[in-house]
Amino acid sequence: MKCSKAKKLIVTSPERRKEKDKNALIEHLRYCEECRQYYHYIKKLDHLLTQLPQPEPPPFLLTRIKSEIHTDESTVWIPVKKLAWGVLYTIFILLSAFLGNKIGEHIFYIEEKQAILAEVNELNEEWSIFEQEWNNQTVEVPLSEVENEQ
Repeated sequence: MKCSKAKKLIVTSPERRKEKDKNALIEHLRYCEECRQYYHYIKKLDHLLTQLPQPEPPPFLLTRIKSEIHTDESTVWIPVKKLAWGVLYTIFILLSAFLGNKIGEHIFYIEEKQAILAEVNELNEEWSIFEQEWNNQTVEVPLSEVENEQ
């Protein structure tokens, strides 16, 4: 094991070390004087830190922390809510435009169909008038023309 890895393991709490790392560290400390001194230095520092008196937290610290957390949550959710409303508004606009376009196409199609039907009806009426005139029309062919054909 390299010294750099051993020093990282030394400052790691013993509960968090893997079993194989613990064994490798013990083996490394048997042979490396520098890391052994570093280990003793960290142990001594840890012992001194635990001997320091525990400071009393200021009054109302918990209340202030809770109020800050509550404030932070509300300020975080405001942009998210605005974004959600913006997305919903955009979807609504796009859906309205799409449906409006489809309805407009349908109305245009109906109007175009009605115009074509009106034109067809007009042509049918003209054809009926023409057909009636044709059937009522008598053609007088001079008798001389009929005799020439024979």
